[in-house]
Amino acid sequence: MFRLIISLFFLGLFINPLQAALKGKVDLGPTYIDVDVLESGKTVDHLHMVGVKGDLTLLLYQGLYIKSGFILASDHGDLASGSVALGYYVPINESLRILPHGGVTCGYLRTKIDIEALGLHDLKERFRSVSPFVGLEVCYTFAKKWTITAIYQFAWSRTHTKIKPIVSSTGHSAGSNYSLGLEYSLNDHWSINAGVGYNESLSKEKHGLRAKGAKLGLGYYF
Repeated sequence: MFRLIISLFFLGLFINPLQAALKGKVDLGPTYIDVDVLESGKTVDHLHMVGVKGDLTLLLYQGLYIKSGFILASDHGDLASGSVALGYYVPINESLRILPHGGVTCGYLRTKIDIEALGLHDLKERFRSVSPFVGLEVCYTFAKKWTITAIYQFAWSRTHTKIKPIVSSTGHSAGSNYSLGLEYSLNDHWSINAGVGYNESLSKEKHGLRAKGAKLGLGYYF
């Protein structure tokens, strides 16, 4: 039932219009993830995790760019994930930019589950997921040093679920990811940013995840 957690936090900003000669950006900061596990549309588990998120964006040629990222988080479970995407930077004017993109995320989530109907408790549950996605990022600079970014993505997920020692299955789901970020430029190279995200990814049987998250970041343009 692990679905698309990584895409929630694809919140790094690309190229500030005041820094058009720069070639990329590194972003790193803490993140918080809140996940509801759903079965038949009903919440059966609730996970809270804190960790770190990092992103690297590189301009390859003209507007073509590549972006990779990772998340490591733990508390009510352990999460590790990575993503890579290819996109194109399209400036509309000095204030507005759009960035269509597509890519894939891979993730691993480990937690524990109780199956009350069978009288089983603290069973180890593991999810492995591969999720291709497409999306659109819109950046708007509304003041000299302030930029707001909105991202929409749609992803398809193939997930292998294992509950030791009784369940091993593979499922498919699809869903949308929404995120909103705000960045403040400290100078030509450094910035600070914050973002929030929401994701719901369910199978036809209404099994899956509903996730929310937030992050803070320190960015360096080079």
